[in-house]
Amino acid sequence: MILIMEKKICYLVTTAFFICCCIFIDKVHAEEPVKKDLKLLLEQSKNNLQEKKSSILNESNKVISETQTKTTQKIEEVIIMKSEEIKEVKQEKTVQESFVMMETDKGSIKIKLFMEEAPITAGNFKDLVERKFYNGLIFHRVIPGFVIQGGCPLGNGTGNFVDPETKKTRYIKHNNATGKKHDQAGIIAMARTSDPDSASSQFFIDLAPLPSLNPGGVDPYGYAIFGEVVEGLDVVMKIAKENVPPYPGSDGTANPVKILSATIVE
Repeated sequence: MILIMEKKICYLVTTAFFICCCIFIDKVHAEEPVKKDLKLLLEQSKNNLQEKKSSILNESNKVISETQTKTTQKIEEVIIMKSEEIKEVKQEKTVQESFVMMETDKGSIKIKLFMEEAPITAGNFKDLVERKFYNGLIFHRVIPGFVIQGGCPLGNGTGNFVDPETKKTRYIKHNNATGKKHDQAGIIAMARTSDPDSASSQFFIDLAPLPSLNPGGVDPYGYAIFGEVVEGLDVVMKIAKENVPPYPGSDGTANPVKILSATIVE
């Protein structure tokens, strides 16, 4: 009986061990595809991450490139705009001209000021016109074939402009219009003493070419040109022609022509 029971137990143990071995073998065979699937999945994920990384890098490079291009274009646009503004300013400066309309007893005289060529001298004359300094003054000196001269507040050639704020006579630095000469009737220049920096308010208009008034003529500096008559030269000639000197040989006038007004015009 005991022997039979031992055999049965041995059989049962053997059977159980066999079943366990079979189950283990089946489990090992079942896990092998799972491992392969996991390895494949990991490989695919790695590839996907690499592709995503490449895509992100490409997109970033594209954005950077587009930003750089836009920035470059913007800079170029700004440079072009500034260049155009500079051109416009230069053009405005080139075409901007100042004219003075001088009304006299004998008619109108239009004067072009050489603001660029003689900024100090022309600027001084323009300022005096704007102050209405010349209104009511006369041409006190008239020499036919030479000049007519005006701008003296005393009417005798000894006066100058006295600044009402400083109470001092304003003298300007000698400043002749670049490239201009006393080579024709109608040229306008500043009158002065032998001191080249003594011009103030008195001016004269040439009645003919006067090369002796250029630098190196009667003196080393010449008489500073600042404008020219563009209309009314016949009026200038009329003033000289109809002048009556107070006595023979005088360069004064017994019938002075008055400057009724002088104004800045376009």
